[in-house]
Amino acid sequence: MDGFIGREKELSELESIYSKKGFKSLIVYGRRRIGKTTLLENFIKDKRALMIYSSESSFYENFTRFKRSVSSFLHRDLSEVDSFSEVMDLIADDMISNGGVVVFDEFPYLIEEAPFIPSVMQLFMDRLRNSNSMVILCGSSISLLLREVHDSGRPLYQRFNHEMRLEGLSLRTCRQFHPDMDDLEALKVYMLVGGVPQYHLAMDRPTFRECIEKCFLSSTGVLRNEPMSILSELKPTENYSSVVACIGNGVTKQSKIASKLQLDRSELSKRLKKLEEIGIVGRHHPMLNSPKKPVYRITDGIVAFQYDVLESFDASGMIAWTESEKYDVMEQTIDSFLGHRFEDVCADFLRLEYRTLEVGRWWEIAETKDGDGYENEDIDIVARAMDRNNHECWLAAECKFRRRGAGHGDLCNLQRRWRSAGESGIPTFIVFSAMGFSDDLVEDSEDGRVTLFGIDELMGRTEPPDLGGLRHLRDE
Repeated sequence: MDGFIGREKELSELESIYSKKGFKSLIVYGRRRIGKTTLLENFIKDKRALMIYSSESSFYENFTRFKRSVSSFLHRDLSEVDSFSEVMDLIADDMISNGGVVVFDEFPYLIEEAPFIPSVMQLFMDRLRNSNSMVILCGSSISLLLREVHDSGRPLYQRFNHEMRLEGLSLRTCRQFHPDMDDLEALKVYMLVGGVPQYHLAMDRPTFRECIEKCFLSSTGVLRNEPMSILSELKPTENYSSVVACIGNGVTKQSKIASKLQLDRSELSKRLKKLEEIGIVGRHHPMLNSPKKPVYRITDGIVAFQYDVLESFDASGMIAWTESEKYDVMEQTIDSFLGHRFEDVCADFLRLEYRTLEVGRWWEIAETKDGDGYENEDIDIVARAMDRNNHECWLAAECKFRRRGAGHGDLCNLQRRWRSAGESGIPTFIVFSAMGFSDDLVEDSEDGRVTLFGIDELMGRTEPPDLGGLRHLRDE
């Protein structure tokens, strides 16, 4: 499917900045494939604008492309111009006289091979400060871009007065990428690739299975190497991929990761912080009396799929297999993977629809002889929220993504686990299920013992219930 989907809020914000008198400056950042370039292309399409594209190539290649773009914009032959500063001066002359927008797409790629460029950019922006123009820097190398504008020792420090971090699109928005899929198949795709537009455009088959076979299991699959491409934004890549591999292999506590990789805690903390910044890993948020030491997990869907599913199988032994044969063998593991990802979708739903103050999990650790411990009991989602009288209340949710619907036993297990958590008071019990609910659980719901959320609520086709006086965001 083609076309620009979503981003109404971001476009409105860009237009608001653009409409201000005088000089405007902005950085736009976010992970690979999130739609930064497409957003900015749509923003400038009806404006006098110059967009400069950079790639992971040599400075010579980027400069050649840069000159070509500027030459076309100014209608001027620049073949004899060999100085980056001189070309920037020509752009500045034009912007001072005529106004407009200048966008540097993937700016970090431009400066990697040419560290002098930020100093040239500083002079360029200083020349424009009394003009009616707008300069935008865009990049996927988040830490590098932010360092350039936030570090007091860098030339571009305090030169940008607006920032926009582009996050993933919502489930309901991403549903529009898949008009030929039913809701369940579209939900599966979202649980794998999240809100990344380019991934949804690649997953263009009518079923989730066909998308996996095409994009991941085929020798020419367009997303087969994407996990390493995501990690390649961090340098040196092997320092970060080793941490992700540990977490993917079930080593989730900081002390255990440090021991496994023979790293001191401070160095590991730096790596984990960067991985969290770009959304590759995250922490389980402990609720109630859960252990407070951080437990890490891979939050990026495609990276998690690589470690949880693809690396669980010996690819070298499947060279002659068809994509369909591979999927058959992996299907159970894929289903388990989707079950864990469903919890994230449900947690996001509560954050979106209700006035939640804190959303996390509860878990209980049973000790083993070696002192390692394992997760004995858990509640998929525990949340603190605010009711209409501004009183805090609790939510406790079970999330079921399986081939049969949720039943009365799932509610009983949830209630028992709440008692195990030792919290006084009765929460609003919730059961999420992508495959519907048994008759006895529906009766429980009608009697007020539990609230049920199915795929229609998740997709926004049915108005979500009130949750016993919990303040609903749409009421505000």
